[in-house]
Amino acid sequence: SVVTLPPGHYVSGSVHLKSGITLLLQTGALLQASPDPQNFEPKQHAFVVIDQCEEVTIKGGGTIDGSGAFLRNLTFESGRLLAIRDSRNVRIEGVILRDPRAWNTHVIRSEHVTFQNVKILNDRYVSNTDGIDPDSSSHVLIEDSFFYCGDDAIAIKSTHSEDLFKDVSDITIRHNIILTHKSALKVGTETHAAEMSNITFAHNDVIECDRGMSIYARDGAQVHSVKFIGNHFETPYHDYEQKLLVFEVKHRNGLSRISDILIQDTTVNQRWPKPSTIKGLTEGHGVSDVRFVNYRYNGFLCSSPEEAHLELGPFVNEVTFTSGSGD
Repeated sequence: SVVTLPPGHYVSGSVHLKSGITLLLQTGALLQASPDPQNFEPKQHAFVVIDQCEEVTIKGGGTIDGSGAFLRNLTFESGRLLAIRDSRNVRIEGVILRDPRAWNTHVIRSEHVTFQNVKILNDRYVSNTDGIDPDSSSHVLIEDSFFYCGDDAIAIKSTHSEDLFKDVSDITIRHNIILTHKSALKVGTETHAAEMSNITFAHNDVIECDRGMSIYARDGAQVHSVKFIGNHFETPYHDYEQKLLVFEVKHRNGLSRISDILIQDTTVNQRWPKPSTIKGLTEGHGVSDVRFVNYRYNGFLCSSPEEAHLELGPFVNEVTFTSGSGD
């Protein structure tokens, strides 16, 4: 069934969508979070909730507003604008998702979730305002969308939320436009799954970021089969890292490994303030098989780490630079 919000201003506490529901926000419709922090679900203090559902759609030209600027002054509680939990066959299309308290959209333990032509508009001067974070999920597609974020624009994770984490696989991020103060295209930092694999970032235009491509493995996951293809990076934002690329294994809750990474047909407009870094942890828990193909950095087609402004740390093996096809 279809629930339609015609043009107008609607104020509500947590909105729980059920299986089979399509929420249609017509152009000019504004669904805004209540100014009372007591009006939200206790689990994640989320505004719009899709929990244990199937076949749910949110679409239209309207806006969902999390009232983050107001609520942050009333409560220290973090809150999601949109929480998709333990669900499948969910589609978010066309809408504006604006002003969350913290993370904009959290996709946790869900599968077959699609975002298309979505506009993510966060407060860029507030910490923890991530864009979309697929977490312990699979078969997620994020495409043709716009991100304006203060923290990671897209971060693919496996948190230990409720100790119910799952492996991560088949995530595709393509044809998006991104401005962020932190990482643009990221795997981690939370990496509690056994495996995180088959992740593709393709043909994204990153206008501004502190880190363009990031893989942080700290909690035991084997991160492999990750592709960065045809991405374009324009301007560095001067945050604390100021690196175009950071791949690293550290120990927090387990021993991880990063392998089989393809970076192909990448264009970086200018030199980042600090060199990119790839660092392993120990023998057997390092970074291996990283292939740069047609990597253009600051106007030059790179044939070595030095030309790519890249520093290789310990326990890093099989880093190659070639031109031509990456497969």
